[in-house]
Amino acid sequence: MPAGSSKPELLTLDAQLATVQDDIENLMFILEEKKRTFHDLWTRRKRRPSRNTPAVQLGDFPPEIIGRVLQTAVSSAVDGPEREAQMNRLRLVSSKWNTLVLHNPAFWSDITLMLDHERQWAPAVERATSNLEKHKSFFLHVEIRTSESLKPLIASFLETHSPRISSLTFCLLGVLTEVVAVLDDIAVRASWKSLKSMAILWCGTSSDNGMRRGPIPLKNEHYPALQRLELGGHCRALCNIPDVVYLGERSLERWEVPYSQLTSITISNMYNTLADHLTVVKPCVNLAQLAVRVNTREINDRFSWDLNHEPVTLPMLRHLDLHISVRCSVRHGFINRLTLPSIQSINYTDHFQHESDEPSEYSLALLQSLSNLIKRSTPCSLESFKIEINDRLASLDEEALVDFLQFTPQLKNLAVSAPNLTCDFLLYQDEEGDNCMLPPSLEHLHITALRPVEARVVEKQFKEWISWCEEDDGLHSPSWKGIHGKRSRTCLNATLEIEEVVTREANRSVPMWSDRP
Repeated sequence: MPAGSSKPELLTLDAQLATVQDDIENLMFILEEKKRTFHDLWTRRKRRPSRNTPAVQLGDFPPEIIGRVLQTAVSSAVDGPEREAQMNRLRLVSSKWNTLVLHNPAFWSDITLMLDHERQWAPAVERATSNLEKHKSFFLHVEIRTSESLKPLIASFLETHSPRISSLTFCLLGVLTEVVAVLDDIAVRASWKSLKSMAILWCGTSSDNGMRRGPIPLKNEHYPALQRLELGGHCRALCNIPDVVYLGERSLERWEVPYSQLTSITISNMYNTLADHLTVVKPCVNLAQLAVRVNTREINDRFSWDLNHEPVTLPMLRHLDLHISVRCSVRHGFINRLTLPSIQSINYTDHFQHESDEPSEYSLALLQSLSNLIKRSTPCSLESFKIEINDRLASLDEEALVDFLQFTPQLKNLAVSAPNLTCDFLLYQDEEGDNCMLPPSLEHLHITALRPVEARVVEKQFKEWISWCEEDDGLHSPSWKGIHGKRSRTCLNATLEIEEVVTREANRSVPMWSDRP
């Protein structure tokens, strides 16, 4: 091609290339702008989840994943009977779940023997023996309810299979020391080397006066694997018998327990004061869970301010559960003595009737004691706090509750239940005019207003708080800060329940702020 004829063509191509390059640059600029717009919209979308967006249901996942979830739910139960009950509840949800449980071998790794009516003991023992022979690796869970000492058939069965028994539960009427003596006699010949959980609940007194005054041994060498222990004294829930019993048989001092190896203790309906309870568990350096339920009137009769005030530190305790049904020294003899550097959850339930002018002041003193407990236990990370007051003459001091929340910046679950309750504490302001007094990491809030309650007032305050949380000039402001300082955006699942003739509930997902990334 001649040189003269190619020059105009080259100029044309150069012009076209320049035009295309300009178009590319313009498109790149538009693309970057669209990306920024998409990112901004996506960020806003995540912060404002639509209530109309359909949630992903558990049934939408593959059977393998559902099976793992159900298996985790069952394995979270402490002992065999509880796991079996949990498994049966899951099977009743749907035919799909029932099929998953029945065809998954992981759910069937334990054998449970429940002995209630004596005429059924022999066939039940025979079936358990047959199952143990078929499944050599399965562990055994035994639950026995009886008003007599253990029959030779049962004692022989327990001794033969003691290496494979992982949990024992006894509900006894008047034969406590006799049954424990049989267990101790078995342990001398064959140690309970696999027994991890034991619950002994009893009513009445032993038939022999000498036996009921002696020690009740659960020695370390006989129970080397024991980690979870529940001891329960006289309780009408077990049987309807007179209250006239030998009080010493419900004394913790009689029990010789390997406290140093225990990780969980539940004590209920014992004669000892709460101060004595705390003194008894002091050697439990590995204790992770402590539950104390005070239901007996004798502890009220022994109530005194002259109690043991020696400080007690439980370095590994993560879960504390107090259920009080009679007047006792919860603060002076128990809470004020404790230091819990690892505490994660506190549940407090109060069912006793206060006296004189104490009802209006009790919750204030209680919350102040709990606040001091958290301060003494620093650094601790309390994640769950539940308080339930059921005396209809009492009321919850909401200012004291707000003060308590100041010491719980990592709290995730808060449940409050009390009579005469309002939602005014949600609208409190600090000295700088900042509103929300809730911890920054809170995920679940459950408020139960018990009768007597002004339902309209409570609902109005709750809705006012919801509206304030959703305002653009409220929690969305970058300069907003509460009692825990400046926080970033998150969501809080809030529930209000009002006790009336028909209980009403209101569930809301509330935009909040959090220190979490």
